Amino acid sequence: MPSLIHGIAIRDHKLKSFNNLIPKNVRLALFNVTVIYKLYNKLIVGKRAVKTKDTNLIFDVKSKCHTVGEFTCSVFTCICRHYKNSSFQMSIILLIVSSLLFFEVTDVQAQTGYLPQDEVNALRAIAEELGKRDWNFTLNPCGNNYNWATPNESVMDLYKNIVQYNCSGNVCHVKAITLQGQDLDGVLPPSLAKLPYIKTIDLARNYLNGTIPPEWASTKLEFLSVCVNRLSGRIPTYLGNISSLVYLSLESNMFSGTVPGELGKLVNLVNLILNANNLSGELPMELNNLANLTDLRLTSNNFNGRIPSLESWKQLRKLEIHGSGLEGPIPASISLLSNLEELRISDISGESSLFPNLSSMINMTRLVLRSCNITGRIPDYISHMSNLKHLDLSFNDIVGSIPDLSGLRDLQNMYVTGNSLNGSVPRWLTNKVIAVDLSYNNFSEESVPSYCGGSLNLFRSYTVWNDSNYFTKCLSPCSKEYNSVHINCGGIGATIGDKVYEADENQGGLSKFRQASEHWGFSSTGNVLDVDAYQYKVKNVSSLTMKDFELYTVARLSPHSITYYGRCLANGRYRVTLHFADIVFRDNKSYHSLGRRAFDVYVQGAIKLKSFDIKNEARGVDKAVIRKIKNIHVTNKTLEIRFQYSGNGTTVVPSPGIFGPLISAISMESETKPGKTSTFVVIGGAVIAALCLTLIVVGIAWRRGYIRDKISREKDLRGLDLQTGTVFTYRQIKAATENFADSNKLGEGGFGSVYKAIAIFKEAFDLTQHHILAQFKPISGSTCTSPRGYMAPEYVLRGHLTYKADVYSFGVLLLEIVAGKNNMKYDQSEEFICLADRSPALRPTMSEVLNMLECRIKPDINLITSDDEFKLQELKLKLEEIQSLDIDEQEIMNALKEIAKQLGKEDWNFSLNPCDENPNWSTPGFQNAVNCTCSPDACHVVNISLMRQDLAGVLPPSLAKLPSIKMMSLENNLFSGKVPAELGNLKKLLLLILTANNLTGELPMELNSLTNLTQLRLDSNNFSGKIPNLGNCTRLQMFLLSGVNILKDFDIKNEAGGGVDKAVIKTSKCVVTNGTLEIRFQYAGKALFLTLTFVGVAWKKGYIGNQISRERGMDLKTRVFTYKQIKAATYNFAESNKLGEGGFGSVYKGEQLDGTIIAVKQLSSTSKQGNREFVNEKGMIAGIKHDYMGVVGYMAPEYALWGYLTYKADVYSFGVLALEIVAGKNNMKYRPNDDYVSLLDLAVVLKEKGSLTDLLDPT
Repeated sequence: MPSLIHGIAIRDHKLKSFNNLIPKNVRLALFNVTVIYKLYNKLIVGKRAVKTKDTNLIFDVKSKCHTVGEFTCSVFTCICRHYKNSSFQMSIILLIVSSLLFFEVTDVQAQTGYLPQDEVNALRAIAEELGKRDWNFTLNPCGNNYNWATPNESVMDLYKNIVQYNCSGNVCHVKAITLQGQDLDGVLPPSLAKLPYIKTIDLARNYLNGTIPPEWASTKLEFLSVCVNRLSGRIPTYLGNISSLVYLSLESNMFSGTVPGELGKLVNLVNLILNANNLSGELPMELNNLANLTDLRLTSNNFNGRIPSLESWKQLRKLEIHGSGLEGPIPASISLLSNLEELRISDISGESSLFPNLSSMINMTRLVLRSCNITGRIPDYISHMSNLKHLDLSFNDIVGSIPDLSGLRDLQNMYVTGNSLNGSVPRWLTNKVIAVDLSYNNFSEESVPSYCGGSLNLFRSYTVWNDSNYFTKCLSPCSKEYNSVHINCGGIGATIGDKVYEADENQGGLSKFRQASEHWGFSSTGNVLDVDAYQYKVKNVSSLTMKDFELYTVARLSPHSITYYGRCLANGRYRVTLHFADIVFRDNKSYHSLGRRAFDVYVQGAIKLKSFDIKNEARGVDKAVIRKIKNIHVTNKTLEIRFQYSGNGTTVVPSPGIFGPLISAISMESETKPGKTSTFVVIGGAVIAALCLTLIVVGIAWRRGYIRDKISREKDLRGLDLQTGTVFTYRQIKAATENFADSNKLGEGGFGSVYKAIAIFKEAFDLTQHHILAQFKPISGSTCTSPRGYMAPEYVLRGHLTYKADVYSFGVLLLEIVAGKNNMKYDQSEEFICLADRSPALRPTMSEVLNMLECRIKPDINLITSDDEFKLQELKLKLEEIQSLDIDEQEIMNALKEIAKQLGKEDWNFSLNPCDENPNWSTPGFQNAVNCTCSPDACHVVNISLMRQDLAGVLPPSLAKLPSIKMMSLENNLFSGKVPAELGNLKKLLLLILTANNLTGELPMELNSLTNLTQLRLDSNNFSGKIPNLGNCTRLQMFLLSGVNILKDFDIKNEAGGGVDKAVIKTSKCVVTNGTLEIRFQYAGKALFLTLTFVGVAWKKGYIGNQISRERGMDLKTRVFTYKQIKAATYNFAESNKLGEGGFGSVYKGEQLDGTIIAVKQLSSTSKQGNREFVNEKGMIAGIKHDYMGVVGYMAPEYALWGYLTYKADVYSFGVLALEIVAGKNNMKYRPNDDYVSLLDLAVVLKEKGSLTDLLDPT
């Protein structure tokens, strides 16, 4: 009778023997009475039924019991009702209960005191400020009644309503206020400061707004928690004045800005919890003063900088940093925290590092190092953490095997998902009853168990090429191919239109692989620490009204990651549709609405949605948001979609553990219609890939009559001038294919093999090109040949002739061959003028064309599939095979080793391939990059960026051993010495930045050999001597050379011959390119020196000259203007009036005195062809009667290229103007590099890449 002993025997131990004096049924009745009495202390409101061990006795309270007397009546009524047939038993029970209640009433009266009126008034003010409307001030706050101290029915109850006090005699004082989970909608009460003895304020899970009131700075608070509210603004600095604070929690609010250094004054602080705010900046150094910290949590913020040094916090037992914004690596000082019991760090960016030294942390119970860029092996000392319960090392780059942890008897969960672990799966893992996730690793296939289910997740734990075993061994071979998969995640089956969503009712788990059917399943990873009963499925808590609500009533949830996969799919292109709706958070004025959920979505391993927030995207809860992801390629019959938590969002709203990815339904649908095939519409590189089948192309070209002349390369290839269609002799074909050499074999099908015959094709190209040019007829009034329809648009439109112009003409020819249509004779409707018009930036060079045809370099393929895709599937597979060949990079490595030594660069890891884009050679977010471009035969370094690294070596002459380098940025270092003359050998160099170093000496004349250079920045160095001649650098757009001492130690008095009031004149030539010239006079302690910034030729461009009077000679009304009139109208051909520039000259806007706007074309003095072209252009423009005549750069291409003028010509001009407005750039003046001739060209390229928004002006 433990309950009876609790109620009676504690007052008199002699009553214990009373148990033996009464019958069993009486003892049971007494037990029930005791239960009922205990229930008195738990009554809150209304009707509650409590069932005791005696199933016949149910105590039903119909109204609140405000007094012990009322409770006694209820108890006695119940007892009388139940034991009315046994007077003896009834008498005994009533006697005992009466005694029991008497003692209790005595105790209550003895403990009752009162609060001073000032504190009662303070509580009234606090209630008003909080919005607390149910405190009953007619009841004594110190009277142990439920209104002021409501006991909780369970430790998990989030509702808390307690005012605690200390009493001395009859006088009591409020010491603690706990009001949790009440949705109070006021502000933090300033009147709290009116309670002089207050030590604790806990207002977690309410709807309070504002900030922490300054009045609190005068209190002696020890415990302050405002977790889960709407507090905003900066964390107040005056919090640092509450020096008595031991516990401070600001979690899950909206605080922003930096953490104030004043918090470092809280030297007594033990717990500091700043999770889930919008805090930013670096953590202040003053926090190192918090030497007593045992609990520090910084999760889900926007901090920057590295994780701070940790040696000052040696008392820490718990450290939590998930998705904080802080960068790695984890500092070495963490090894000093020997008292750590819980270490939780995840989702940090920055440098990679080896596993941190945690060997001193023998008391560790929970270790989480997830997504921390950790490399190397799992250390063996983990096996000595005898108290370890939870181990999570997911999503790193850990290699090697798993150490033997079989001795860790308390280990419950182990996650090593998403690493590069190899070797065998340890047998102790398969025998130990713990949750283990080994998914996404490289274990040996033979060591992986062949069963699925249980708590061992082996999804993608090894690498195989067999489609049927791609995910796990337990999957059976596919019985057929599927073109679609529809899943109602977590829910029952549903039919929406013609789509049948399959049921997904499995409960999931913390380490779960589930094969739902032959063609789909899921893998779930992770559990929530501190929460025992995590729900991996959630149901809606209110009625749903959105369309297709059946898909959203249940959703699958995971605290770490969920992967849904489709298998047995027909290879091809797919569209993924993801259905989301947040059915957990609420949209009312409640703390349930304050949750923030964010996660990432990966499809086929590529991130598609970053920090995806369902509530924000849907603009509310219980609202559907659908995301469609198109053009997903399936090549091995499998498609994976992974939803992954990345440390962002809240984790305790509305209750602990509510976070992580949530998905309602998924569709995977082939974009190829069933029953039909599809073909490649080959654009750019795909055309070239298809042309590896050169025999077919040459045959078509011959048949169409493009190849007619005789060209002989060697004896066995004679006779190609025969006019017999597609007939070749066996000897010719044998010679062209090098006797059908295996190296020339392109592919093999069911009917035979296909070989390349490049000799024939190259000659066919030459003949064809000659044939096309021979057929061009001159335009009337001009003596130059104008192959209209085949001439590159940048030449026709803007007079800009590039080395890629011939590629355009060749491409038009190939397009005619493939399409079977003539470019100029194609139906010229209002919508379509010709077969093609492409930007030169999208074309390869002619040498690259031939190398691609010979499969010597990797084409940049942009495949847009249509309904005939698989007609060329074999060709695509062969191309991928060719592109995957191994590359010999020893020559690059040797050069880079020399360069590293000369630079003083000591952290390059030469055991890693610099062309594999690994973090050592190309660090994301850090100016440390070595980039390559690769072909099947070789890789070449094209970019070296080593900025702001304090490198103190010299500029390496060995850079000349990287002849393919195009960009080199070494600014903001400590390099000394001269610029090596060997840099002049880098003929492909486009950009050279050496700004802000300690370089000295004269600049080498060899820089003049860098003919492709567009940017040269040498400013902020200590050069001397003359500026070198850069006349050959005709493409140079920016030349910065500041800090050149033109006049050093300049003394005016001495220069004037030892006198004052005498003039001294110094002349120095300079170069200007952007219309600006900077002269700086700087005191250097004893001397004045003059520095200039040179960016082009000022005088020659006309920036410096005499003022011209516009008023003179502008009164003529004829159509003939003198040069003086034109010069005046254009403000002396001012740069601000320049409309555009072509190969033959520039066009300027002019304005007559009467306001008439004219266009003036100024011919280039060096272009004889321009004179002839100008005559043609004049005649052409004179014959145009269209109302909307554009200028150079704004003229519609169908008119400029083909002379076809439509009513839409002005639309084109307007479009260019609109483009200039949104981009903030001039169409004709903007050329980011030599591949682009205008802003419009860049827009075309960005559109092809799907990144047109990059064009927008950021201002």
